[in-house]
Amino acid sequence: MNGCIYVDRKSKESGVNALAQAVDGVNKGNNMLIFSESTWNLFDNRPMLPRYWGDLKVAKETGRPVLPIALAYNERNCFVKFGKLRYVSKADDLHEVDRQVYEEMSQLRLDIWDSTIYKKL
Repeated sequence: MNGCIYVDRKSKESGVNALAQAVDGVNKGNNMLIFSESTWNLFDNRPMLPRYWGDLKVAKETGRPVLPIALAYNERNCFVKFGKLRYVSKADDLHEVDRQVYEEMSQLRLDIWDSTIYKKL
């Protein structure tokens, strides 16, 4: 699977189809990068926008882990910080897992913002 899976956020059917495509791709051995915030965060005082759960649903359906990643940009560079692999079991409460992943990703982004190299550039 190469390319993108597009989702029309206004269409529930589009979301269902995208999830099915993602699960199928991961089950075939492909990796996936999902931007769970789904849009740019332009608030300096808020490290994360609310997340969509596509990554967690794919992980729950496939048994494959989620790896939280935070990105931050300045005029010249992109900074990346990786979290810890997280498996989502069929029994897990997605509300709770989402809260945990949200907190981890927020902390990763704050760590980037607080880093000396990010501030200097």
